[in-house]
Amino acid sequence: MHRGFLVVGVAGILVACNPKFNRDDRDDRELAAQIGAQAERESARRLAQRLEDELKRQQPIPDPDPVKKLPAPSPLTQPRPSTCVDLGVITSLKMRGTKLRACVDSTSDGDPDQCVMWERASAKLVTVEQIFSVEDDDTPTPLGTPGNPDPDAEDPRITQDGDAVEACPPDRVCIKFMPALADGETIDGMRGDARHRAVAMVMSDSDSKNPRTEVWDLAQGRVRGRAKLTGLEEDIEYGYSMRSFGESFVAIAKRTDNSHAVATLLGLDGARRALLANGSRFVDAEQLIELAPGQLAVLDLAPAGIPYNVFVHSLGSGGTLAKFVIAMDGDGDDDDVQLLKLDRSTLGVAQWSEELRLDLLDVRSSTMRGFTVPGC
Repeated sequence: MHRGFLVVGVAGILVACNPKFNRDDRDDRELAAQIGAQAERESARRLAQRLEDELKRQQPIPDPDPVKKLPAPSPLTQPRPSTCVDLGVITSLKMRGTKLRACVDSTSDGDPDQCVMWERASAKLVTVEQIFSVEDDDTPTPLGTPGNPDPDAEDPRITQDGDAVEACPPDRVCIKFMPALADGETIDGMRGDARHRAVAMVMSDSDSKNPRTEVWDLAQGRVRGRAKLTGLEEDIEYGYSMRSFGESFVAIAKRTDNSHAVATLLGLDGARRALLANGSRFVDAEQLIELAPGQLAVLDLAPAGIPYNVFVHSLGSGGTLAKFVIAMDGDGDDDDVQLLKLDRSTLGVAQWSEELRLDLLDVRSSTMRGFTVPGC
């Protein structure tokens, strides 16, 4: 009898079968199938393990810094410069190199939210920047119109007690005096000069008529001069106030129904030097700007349909140093006009309509240039 072996190779595993065990062919095939299935499972498990290890190796190493860095914003989400400006108030006007920059408060919260830049030489619009917080703007924002001090600011060294006035100069004792007032007359406004050497007052009667002025010398304790206010309309009601610029005074007779006024320049001696803006009854009482020491800029709003005027006067003599005629842009609404100061020799006049128009006035050369940007 010959002995023989059946060798079965499945997935690298050799199985020897001897016929002497009396196994039939079916049993051999079932055993081979079980061994093959187990080998396939082992092979699949090893393949899955290799894939898992490979994925782990491909993952980035964790950042040990607990502070996560935010991804850079997409250029599509970056705020883009605008090409128009919202209606508002110019809060600052400055030069930045060769560019003129005007910042605008369009929300009436006192803070600029847009800044417009032009090339000064060509008046070409460069950009309209959006300001999303006060910190974004590096320009100090003054209260009110740039270059225009608060006209209602009180001088704590000059006080009124009924018909009496007390003045306390910083280098002398206080002096109290009582101007001679006619029956029904009242003191409507008063101001001291920059060095507190004199006090100017404006008075009127009980009907706010017959306004006049007095200037008192504080060192000598007496009246230096008196003057009557002229150029007023008979059937118009006025309110009166006094302003001081350096060593000069300006008596204001302002209409009660709008901001139009007649402005009279007075000296320390109480003498009347001039009616400002050639005696116009349309002076903007809220926009008198001391351009440089001894120079006063005045905005004349003029009657309806007539171009505006800007005068620059000498505070010493009252003479006119420069005059500019400003064409109206839009419907000529006086509330949309601003007089601005850029530097000691340059003014700006801003008008709001369908666009912002800014006329830059050079007092030294008596020239002007217009800058515009569309309104939103």
